[in-house]
Amino acid sequence: HGGQQMQQQRGADIELDIEATLKDLYVGRTTHVTHKKQILCHKCRGTGAKRAEDVTVCTGCNGSGIKTKIQHLGPGFVQQMQTTCDECGGKGKKVTSKCPHCKGKKVEIGEETYTIYIEKGMADGQTIKLDGMAEEAPDTTPGDVIFKIVQVPHPQFTRAGDNLHYRMAITLLEALTGFDKTIEHLDGHKVRVHRETVTRPGFVMDIEHEGMPHHSFPSQTGALYIEFTVIFPTELTAEQQSAFKKLL
Repeated sequence: HGGQQMQQQRGADIELDIEATLKDLYVGRTTHVTHKKQILCHKCRGTGAKRAEDVTVCTGCNGSGIKTKIQHLGPGFVQQMQTTCDECGGKGKKVTSKCPHCKGKKVEIGEETYTIYIEKGMADGQTIKLDGMAEEAPDTTPGDVIFKIVQVPHPQFTRAGDNLHYRMAITLLEALTGFDKTIEHLDGHKVRVHRETVTRPGFVMDIEHEGMPHHSFPSQTGALYIEFTVIFPTELTAEQQSAFKKLL
């Protein structure tokens, strides 16, 4: 069983960061990432031998990697012990020549290109796992490659769960008399922002179904919250001052 356990040994996982914009997380994106890693030698395919026939089964353990010793302790008493084969080092095979490419090391450094699909609604810190795509080694099952999403800050939108937040600046006149504006969303579609009443500084308007898609159910979306800041004029003309006094 010892040789079988070695073949089933699992390699370590590889953890990598992948940057994603808020737009990527809103509409989804397929990207390709190239990474250097240890792979089986492409010449000997991980045998370490110059020729395939130079790899033979160890005669000391018959390929099991384990030697069994029986010790007689006395009449009717026998002790059986298992140890790692000292002839093949527990590998179950012997190599009589070295691969000229990897010098018998069985591995080399290569490049792997991974195809990553960033799904709609995924969040900062969420992971994407590629099973069995980590570094290769003889008699070892490769571990997983785990990509962690690192969200790049957006200049206008911020995210809180499935909701989006946006800060809009309006003039004093617009704050007093109303306005009709549009916002360009992450995917380019226009969102109408319309008010006919007085808008105070710090007022927050919510627009349903204009937030982020829910990762598990992309057809469900959060809300878009718009916070208003009012731009006050640095000075007023005498005519403007008079007009405001009449308004008040």
